[in-house]
Amino acid sequence: MDSVSSKPPESAPVDLEAAVTFLTGEGVADTNRVAVVGTSIGANLAVLASLRKWARAAAALSPRTSAIEALAAATGAMLRAAPSEAI
Repeated sequence: MDSVSSKPPESAPVDLEAAVTFLTGEGVADTNRVAVVGTSIGANLAVLASLRKWARAAAALSPRTSAIEALAAATGAMLRAAPSEAI
């Protein structure tokens, strides 16, 4: 098993923050201009990145809705979803 897959899932937000910190520190990313797209668990991380202002926008494909709602409640964020006709 490689080191990435053996990490507990709870470390994903820490890894995401570390990646954003590294990329902005290197001057290759601007959090005011980055959008994040994720699917499944990655969708939850994409929303987390947006809520914590690590990215300007997020597209969450097949997120776990209860996790997204909990993240929004914890941060006091307002969420917008695409109308179902647009999907």
